[in-house]
Amino acid sequence: MSTPAYPGFCSVESYLRLPRNPETWLIRHLVPSSGAALLFAPSKQGKSFAAIDLANCIAGASDDWLGFDVVTHGPTLYLQLDTPRSVWAQRFEDLQHSGFRCHRDLMLADRDSIEKFPFDILNQGHAVYLRSLIAPQRPVAVIVDTVRESHSGEEDSSTVMRNVISGLVWASQPAALILVSHDRKPNPDANKDLMADHRGSSYVVGRMDVVLRLTNNRLYFKGRSIEEGFVKLERLD
Repeated sequence: MSTPAYPGFCSVESYLRLPRNPETWLIRHLVPSSGAALLFAPSKQGKSFAAIDLANCIAGASDDWLGFDVVTHGPTLYLQLDTPRSVWAQRFEDLQHSGFRCHRDLMLADRDSIEKFPFDILNQGHAVYLRSLIAPQRPVAVIVDTVRESHSGEEDSSTVMRNVISGLVWASQPAALILVSHDRKPNPDANKDLMADHRGSSYVVGRMDVVLRLTNNRLYFKGRSIEEGFVKLERLD
């Protein structure tokens, strides 16, 4: 007899026999398999470029992302809801002209290529639709850029944001969910408090397994399995 996926409460011995991902990490010490991550920064700070590079590494382009081991590779889906296709496509063309090579398992969708737009994860029909797009690809990671454009609710409400994150996780599971969002502060170096500088409800950062904050020359990180720290960045033309 197979072990049920949802057995309710059970003994430790039974619990340890339940189905689980054999690999703990997507990116070691940062993003767990089937986990949740948040990357945020002020506008025009390059967060989408950082997210593209992250997605490309997870897809299989590299075993390393900014010094962190990428230990699980596979199809990676990037849903762009914030930027029109004309600009988004130009970014990829510019990247390719500069020598950046996109892995074949990095797949894109934008607001012009999905049926439900404006998209709203709080709409059950939209959530089901998104899940129907994601599930056949069997991704290891889904990136949503940006969180604000994925719902119609009030982002300062913990109740609303709990439903937003739950909906996105449900649509993406068992893939890891990586969210791209905006900074609260206009000055990217005004405050290094990762838990306070993300705009909107504090529920979002509290729900994440890791929080990443991009500034002009650093990537700050803090997570359930890693102490707060930073990586120095060098910006190229």
